[in-house]
Amino acid sequence: MTRRTKSNINYEYLAIVDERSTRDSTAVLVAGNIEGNGIESVRAVFEVVTLTLSVLSIGHGMMSENQEQAAAEPDGVFRIHPQPKAIPKQHKAAPRKFLGRPE
Repeated sequence: MTRRTKSNINYEYLAIVDERSTRDSTAVLVAGNIEGNGIESVRAVFEVVTLTLSVLSIGHGMMSENQEQAAAEPDGVFRIHPQPKAIPKQHKAAPRKFLGRPE
């Protein structure tokens, strides 16, 4: 339970679905400081909302990093770009070997 509200609901990190969400499949991620030091937010695509909230709630990420990534996007929306797949090395077939016969 959270200390201040005596509730099982964590109000420190949440997602807000608004009218824009229905148009572009995004939500506003909000990180509020329990001690009252302010609120940070960033708009994110639905695909990363749950992951981002989980990462923030365990203290592994920072909202400022997400805001920086969103600022670099043309539409200002936070998204995680997939890493390019490594191109597998082309292996040549091993030379044939015959057992019992000299080469």
